[in-house]
Amino acid sequence: MAENSVAVAEAGLQRGEQLQIAAAIKTALITGGATGIGLAAAKRFIEEGAFVFISGRRQEALDAAVAELGPNARAVQCSFSDETNLDRSTGR
Repeated sequence: MAENSVAVAEAGLQRGEQLQIAAAIKTALITGGATGIGLAAAKRFIEEGAFVFISGRRQEALDAAVAELGPNARAVQCSFSDETNLDRSTGR
């Protein structure tokens, strides 16, 4: 299923204006990055040489995603629907 998610994400990125990840981007924060299109985006950023922080509400899914993404990924469990989590996710 993850392979399908990557294919869907890449197809979406090629519509209209093509997304090109700039070499200058060294770090990315991807909300909802544990599954689906968020996970596919995290993989793409890592392929382009970025370090990725993914966030999500379910620790189990985050742990599985980081294991899949490898050493250039870290997870932050939080829900951005709660404003207090914004500061926690950025270390403020």
